[in-house]
Amino acid sequence: MRIPYLTAAFLLFIGSAIAQTNSSATTDPFYLERGTSFSASVPSKKIEAPKRTLSSGITSDIAEALSIISKNHVDSKRAVDGRVTASAIRSMMKSLDPHSNFYDPAEFAELLGEHRSEYFGTGVTIMSFRVGDKVETFVIAVAPGSPAANAGLQFGDRIVSVGGKPVSGLSSLVVRELIRGPNGTSVKVTLERQGSDRTLQATLIRGRLPQPTVPASFVIDETIGYIDMTVGFSYTTVTELDAALENFARKGVRSLIIDLRGNTGGILDQSVAAAERFLPAGRTIVTQRGRNPYDDREWKSQNRTPNRLPIVLLIDGETASAAEVFAASLQDNDRAMIVGSKSFGKGLVQNVLELEDGSGLTLTAARYYTPSGRSIQRDYSDASLYEYFAKANRGNLVDRSAFVARTVTGRRVYGGDGIDPDLASEQPDPTREQIALIDPIFHFANKLLNAESNAAGGRSGIRNSIMFGQEIVSAEIMNEFEIFVGREISTDKDTNAFVISELRYFLSLGAFGMAEGEAARIKNDETVRTAISLIPRSQQLAAAAAAKQ
Repeated sequence: MRIPYLTAAFLLFIGSAIAQTNSSATTDPFYLERGTSFSASVPSKKIEAPKRTLSSGITSDIAEALSIISKNHVDSKRAVDGRVTASAIRSMMKSLDPHSNFYDPAEFAELLGEHRSEYFGTGVTIMSFRVGDKVETFVIAVAPGSPAANAGLQFGDRIVSVGGKPVSGLSSLVVRELIRGPNGTSVKVTLERQGSDRTLQATLIRGRLPQPTVPASFVIDETIGYIDMTVGFSYTTVTELDAALENFARKGVRSLIIDLRGNTGGILDQSVAAAERFLPAGRTIVTQRGRNPYDDREWKSQNRTPNRLPIVLLIDGETASAAEVFAASLQDNDRAMIVGSKSFGKGLVQNVLELEDGSGLTLTAARYYTPSGRSIQRDYSDASLYEYFAKANRGNLVDRSAFVARTVTGRRVYGGDGIDPDLASEQPDPTREQIALIDPIFHFANKLLNAESNAAGGRSGIRNSIMFGQEIVSAEIMNEFEIFVGREISTDKDTNAFVISELRYFLSLGAFGMAEGEAARIKNDETVRTAISLIPRSQQLAAAAAAKQ
């Protein structure tokens, strides 16, 4: 899921700390490598130990290099063989292309776990906010039925210690690692609840938890169904999508907005199956061409009763790989309009290869091509890894010729640099002043939720207002907030709107959990409002495409 604005202040604090940590599958800033690597051509395979040894010359060179390092490096007392070997393999893989990679056993297990839509944990979502001159970690959500929910954790609880270790001043990333651990083990957490002088003790048993890839779906503007597909494509994505569509059918939904912003990809077969839900039989979804004949494939829809609701897709610069395949298949077939910003441009196919010791490789074997024949992959030949993943050299692409293709109805689309939206639209970034208000907005919302004597009526009053469709951020509450921060907000129209939007988010999150918080945020999203305006055009386009079938 893409990062909401409320985390901006937190990111400002942790950014420099992340840059100083060792790279891994969970901290590598090039996180687009994760969730994008499952093969479209063959299942994950395991590589057995070779039947023959390496040549004596190569073996001797490696042994000599490791011996020199061990004897002369400043940290020679540390075991360097494994680290140096892993680093050498990673460097070798990166010399091929940006998406081929090596994972040690722990990283590879986590990679596989992401695509199984599950993880081991406690079900608590935490975030850092400032209290005075210190950073503190707070609970912002707990998953229903999780160990955290069973232990009574709730929105706004401050985490005092984990396993007896005080965490005041530590970022939530550090606290998260303290809470995490092997399946079935326990961790003791000390909490401080808003409005209470006493601390609470909770013992959390780490367990297997679902990690849905359609974390939210709800109705906006009475007849428009919004589907959150920002997480990625896992083994359960299509099942979750079908459940959302069935629910919308019962509610009389007449059009769809599918959010792919921040979706870095995942399992191609699930992306193809998701596209097939909306494309009639015979329509091409994606083509794959590789070095070997068995890597050449073409996927066509077999669906004789597709969903025919008008669709608008949302994409951004983090939409990649299998998510781009899904978006391009609907765009090229004129089945959906696309709103947002240019996608990442990752059209390389990786085979996932498990090694004998539990580590693994993702090795590029082919390229994706959209139904109109255009390549999704962005050029990486002249870019460093940083430039490629950070898109620092996008200006170099301006003068390069783009592959021109045509959709089913003859619309012009371009290849070789991701997917262009049909209509550009982005949620404006918050100003520095607005970012500075995020911490007090959270603390004020926490106060409203945990005190009955206020304009909102406490947690129960906020819940009632949400259930009956009433505005939860009244003029009286805004007046209270101005007193809370000690200055006027209403004189600045944009900042006032920002505060109202973020208060709605936090109050909805604290009252009902993550899904309701997401619904509150989406209803104030500029790109979503643009998408709503494009629904009639999407309907006309789909009708024109159907006439050509």
